Amino acid sequence: MVSKEASGSNGSATLRPSKLSQFSPPGNLLDLTLDNRSPWSNIKISEWVNDEMSGRRPGRIPLKQFFNGTDTAYHIGQDGIKIMWIGFPNRITKAFGHDEKKRWTAADMTRDVQDE
Repeated sequence: MVSKEASGSNGSATLRPSKLSQFSPPGNLLDLTLDNRSPWSNIKISEWVNDEMSGRRPGRIPLKQFFNGTDTAYHIGQDGIKIMWIGFPNRITKAFGHDEKKRWTAADMTRDVQDE
């Protein structure tokens, strides 16, 4: 949800950070009733996101680059930026060098070796 103030110094609307009221179902499908959407968002999705961010569950590590949009305000309408990434974990490359088979085997074992 984006909150707009009346106008900025140049006369255009300015954006203020705001929170999502709740998560929407994937693709905004109408599978959930209105009564089920809020519990689904709060219990299933929001709690899951918070658990993943904190690394609370066994075998998980904290994911500091994520945030929960229902807890943390942000500029939903803000333009995105390009992020360049070669797509292969550097720590695995350092550990296994040019041995392709060992590198891919290690990378496919767990996401915990990813450079997140």
